[in-house]
Amino acid sequence: MRKIIRLCVGVMLIFISLGFFFYPDFRNWKIREEVNRVEEEIKIYRSKVDEEEVMPYKNEITEEELYLEMKKYNQRLVTDGQELVDVWSYEETPIELKHLKDVNQVIGYIEIPDMKVKLPLLIGASEENLAKGAGILSETSMPVGGENTNSVIAAHRGWKGSPYFQYIENMKQGSIVYLHTLWETRVYKTVDVKIVDSFDLNSILIQEGRDMVTLMSCHPYGVPGGKFRYLVYCEYVE
Repeated sequence: MRKIIRLCVGVMLIFISLGFFFYPDFRNWKIREEVNRVEEEIKIYRSKVDEEEVMPYKNEITEEELYLEMKKYNQRLVTDGQELVDVWSYEETPIELKHLKDVNQVIGYIEIPDMKVKLPLLIGASEENLAKGAGILSETSMPVGGENTNSVIAAHRGWKGSPYFQYIENMKQGSIVYLHTLWETRVYKTVDVKIVDSFDLNSILIQEGRDMVTLMSCHPYGVPGGKFRYLVYCEYVE
């Protein structure tokens, strides 16, 4: 009887060990599948636009209405100012876009060749969203571009075996970032890199006259929630 119990425990431990070993691969597979799904959704939508057969967005809001709301939100940030009062201000979905929680917070995906990653792009940098991919900080611009915009996109510096923004230090001047959304693919080029204190909110504000994306992750690597943030400033390429 004892031999049977020891055998069962041994088999169980083997399966648990295998689970831990293959879990990162499973997570990476899930991320790739989500990116593939979003990529296919984008292709379908753009082909419908070309044929002037635009589909409703999950029967709640059309893609065109969503685009216009994001543009309006970006303009509000310029006219009324960004309400970044502390480092937790950007975790939630912006109030103006709260209804998106009932639709679909994934609005595209980000592709960064020098980091060798493609990640789903979500509105809001909550822990739930950052577990799924890259999150757009609240009170920063939505990724629809235009003058006086800075979309700050955060991701973990590696999480549960998945790289996410683990290799953010590979980014240098000239490194390219692609933002793929329903409406277009926007290309940004890295112009500067900076390490700042996690409470330095001024470093992620909109810069007048510029069309930007700023990548953000924890620093140094291996210290979750460390006191510093690694920032990569990227500017739109015409």
